[in-house]
Amino acid sequence: LLMTTGVGACILVGYLYGLGTLDETISKENNEQIASRVRPIAPDLIGAIATGAVGSLALVRKDIGGAVPGVAISISLVPPLCVVGLTLSSGKYSDAGGAMLLFICNFMSIQVMGIFIMLWYRVHRMARQRRSRWSLVVLMVLMLCGVAIPLGFASRK
Repeated sequence: LLMTTGVGACILVGYLYGLGTLDETISKENNEQIASRVRPIAPDLIGAIATGAVGSLALVRKDIGGAVPGVAISISLVPPLCVVGLTLSSGKYSDAGGAMLLFICNFMSIQVMGIFIMLWYRVHRMARQRRSRWSLVVLMVLMLCGVAIPLGFASRK
């Protein structure tokens, strides 16, 4: 519920801001920040995986700053969601879909790397409920494929 509310709030803020902004400002032709988020490609997945790894490592290691996970989230999740709202406000639904794909890529990468890092550091042994490692590995592979396939098609274009 908290995640859904946060996603909705980011999109809503972008949408409301977009209503008060000229369409030329929201155009991917005139705004490099929007252009970089409406057409995600395969290298974006590599960056997202790295961000997810650093954020997850910061959670399990005491020698890494506690602000790192928040920074990872703020640079990888919030901007694409705001672009979704901005592009929806100007009726550019295809661009909004691209920005949403980037958000999903970033979100899934953070989740997958979180699972991997937690397995690596054996955090699952502290949990009361034990799950099979293989089921988590299969889940990670499926999540990455679910994001990598559309990014691969976008990269070919």
